[in-house]
Amino acid sequence: MKIKSLFAFIVSVFLVNTLFGTVFTNQVTEAEFDTAFADMEFYVELRPGGNSGSDSHEFELGTPSGVSYMGELPDEPRWLNDLENPFIIDISNTGFLSATVNSETTPLGNQPGLLNPFNEIWIGLKLNTGIDLDDLSLTSHEYNGASIDNPFIQDGAAGAWYGFKLIDDLKLSNIADFTIGGNIVPGMHFGPGINENWTYTVFGKYDPATVPEPATYALLFGVISLGAVMLKRR
Repeated sequence: MKIKSLFAFIVSVFLVNTLFGTVFTNQVTEAEFDTAFADMEFYVELRPGGNSGSDSHEFELGTPSGVSYMGELPDEPRWLNDLENPFIIDISNTGFLSATVNSETTPLGNQPGLLNPFNEIWIGLKLNTGIDLDDLSLTSHEYNGASIDNPFIQDGAAGAWYGFKLIDDLKLSNIADFTIGGNIVPGMHFGPGINENWTYTVFGKYDPATVPEPATYALLFGVISLGAVMLKRR
């Protein structure tokens, strides 16, 4: 019976950490997003280069200390209209932040190192300028290999917004091994580069009041399970 008791405890710990480690929340407003951004620990922003082929950057990443890198895609700095544009935002196992967009990657010397933990990841998609016929969507949107919301702005005019956050309390003790990826598909009514002004932003922040540690739930649930097994023995 001791083996059964131990097994029940181990299973409870596994289940609780699985259920409470990552919690997906409802959508957030742009005002909530902007307020939370002030306390970010890191951020990555993807955006097109505009319709002039100028030196506008395609993606930007940084920390509270400032911008670390601005990257551009080769040739004309534009996202392809109505085609998938793959991206990966990654924190390495040594805690360095990088972004890869259409195979263009942050150079090693420009990858900022993250020092502080976080437990909230905020994601926002905004059509900054446009007309009612413009679309903007994400496909195959994943967090650490698990599917998350696929923001979709349909027939959106200027200011159209889709934002949400997810909570990963496990990042409080291990900020490394973090990946968000997907495909951005702009549907600009007049073709690529026209009215092409949107942003996809990801940032992480720490909020001690968000969710109790999973270990707390695991310990409580484990004790209850162990007690139930012992009562059954009696």
